[in-house]
Amino acid sequence: HSDPVAFRNFRVKRLPEAEALKQGVFFGYKKMDFKLGDRDAAVVFPSKPLPGNPWYWRTEFFGHEPQVDLELLRRGFHVGYINVQNLYGAPAAMAPMNEFYDYVRSVFRLSSKVTLAGFSRGGLFAFNWAVANPGKVAAIYADNAVCDFKSWPAGKGSGVGGKKDWERLLG
Repeated sequence: HSDPVAFRNFRVKRLPEAEALKQGVFFGYKKMDFKLGDRDAAVVFPSKPLPGNPWYWRTEFFGHEPQVDLELLRRGFHVGYINVQNLYGAPAAMAPMNEFYDYVRSVFRLSSKVTLAGFSRGGLFAFNWAVANPGKVAAIYADNAVCDFKSWPAGKGSGVGGKKDWERLLG
């Protein structure tokens, strides 16, 4: 670099360390499973990726009702997931989600903008991560998404709630 001062001030962002990648299969598509810290994570690869490597981040219930995931894979999107279950989109979930984003962007060269999938309580993760990272979000796909923990799991207002989940959330 021609400017030694600028070079000296340059800092490389340290990526979180992941345990060894393990190859698997997701409905016929190549899948890489790994751990970031103590959290299970995965990336599923399309047969023919679109230019720029767009991706879809399933924030909850990976593998359940996978119709959208499979269609996007068919069309060239990657699908990512990290298990932050039972954190209900709370601030404690944002750090592992940020680590996952940085890791898959660097290691798998995925697009800088992600489409977040908020399925059911995954909406809490998708919307909260999007609010904290608006420049990194291409779109949000919300499917029966929980948008306010006061309606679920708290059961305030017209929401039915979930007693066990509400107690876990308070913890």
